[in-house]
This record gives sequence, C-alpha cells and structure tokens, in this order.
Amino acid sequence: MDRRARLATLLARSREQVLVAAAVGFVTGLAVAGFERLTVNVVFERGVAHLPLGLLAFAPGVGLAVAALWLRGPGRGLGASTADEYIQAFHDGRPLRFRDLMNRLVAAVATLGSGGAMGLEGPSIYLGATLGSVVQRRLGARLRTVDANLLLVVGAAAGIAAIFKAPATGAIFAIEVPYQDDLARRMLLPALVGAASGYLGLAAVNGTAPLFAVHGAPPFSFVDLAGAAGLGVAAALAARSRGCCCGRSGSRRTRIRR
Repeated sequence: MDRRARLATLLARSREQVLVAAAVGFVTGLAVAGFERLTVNVVFERGVAHLPLGLLAFAPGVGLAVAALWLRGPGRGLGASTADEYIQAFHDGRPLRFRDLMNRLVAAVATLGSGGAMGLEGPSIYLGATLGSVVQRRLGARLRTVDANLLLVVGAAAGIAAIFKAPATGAIFAIEVPYQDDLARRMLLPALVGAASGYLGLAAVNGTAPLFAVHGAPPFSFVDLAGAAGLGVAAALAARSRGCCCGRSGSRRTRIRR
C-alpha cells in the first residue's frame, strides 16, 4: 500500500509538471510570435525597409544607439546579453525578472528592427526562460519538490522551438546548452512538452506555411542517408577533438563561460 501511495503521488506530481510545462510553453510560443511580428513585420518591413538607401545604411547604428541608451536609462544599467542570462540563471540560481525582460526586449526590437545583423533566437530564449522563471516563483509552494530550474529550462526550450519552428531542437538545446559535457536529463520530458507547446503557440499565430516554396520531390536513396550519417559522425568527432584541444576539463558538469 505504501508503494502504491508513493507511485500515485509520483504520477500526480509528474502530471502537474507536464501540465504546467505545456502552459508555459504555449504562452512562450505566443509571446515569441508577437515579438517576431513586432520586430520583423512592423518595425522593419513597414518602417525601416522603406527608408531611402542613404538613411537605410545608418539605420543599424541608430538602432544600436537607441538600445544602448534604453538599457542605460530605463533599464538602469542592464547588460545587453540575453541567452547568456539563461545560462547564468541556471547555474547561479539568480531569478530572471519580468521588468528586465521588458527592457531587454525593447533594446532587441530597436537593434533587430533597424536591420542589425543579429538573430531573434537570443531574445526568444531569454523571453521563454524569464516567463518560466517567473511562473515557477509564483507557483513555488506547489512546485517546491521539483528542481528549481524546471520551468526555466522549459521556457528556454519553448523559446528556441518557436523561433526556429523545431520542437525537438528546442528541447535538446535547452537541456544541453548550460553544460559542456552533460545534459539536464531529468528535465527532458517537461522540456519536450514545453517545446512542442511553444511551437503550437507560434503556429497558432503565424501558421505553418514554409518560408520558401519547394516544388517537386527530390530523389532520396540509401547513399544519401549513409552520407548524412557519415557527415554527422565526422562532425561530432571534429567537435569533440576541438573541445579537447581547447583545454576543456573532464568534468561532466563544467559550466560554460562567456
């Protein structure tokens, strides 16, 4: 009876974690969709892209200046880092705050919307990680028995899954990137759920239309599959040897530093 009670408690706790992960992931997907539309479709395509060529050349510099001034003024000296904040929060236990998120998103919209040569993935990871961190603090009493980084990882997975439209990539990225030689294995299931929900949230707003039209069916054979597998193995070995040459330690929980 005692074992049955413990099993029932474990299943109930797991169900609760999965439901919360799904909710955080879906909200993150909606937020990333809104951030992408505001930055790309509104600020850049409807505004900056229509500037004369002479002004367009200076737009990225103006965007960087606006971002720097915003972070120094209303942001009260915030740094410009986004994805790095997720890594540091994972290891240091430092909470990510909603106010800082808003200020950094303003800076990101100014930088990217003006044509800055950077991607949307960093702010998307930070957006999801912050939402997860905030929700976990609000639900601290109900989630006190789980890892303190659970929803932080879930949010990061949802953010990367949404912006890249790749749920599996988002989950693996979120549990792998805080380490050099390890994974946050215990968070795999919630990360997968959050990543899938994040993709669904973005698809609910932006749809599933491909970025580029593809016509016809390219040929595919065993030779192609074998070549892809060989290339993957070679890339993994090259990355591993490069890591050893760069002086990585043998620790399985080595922290990534900037």
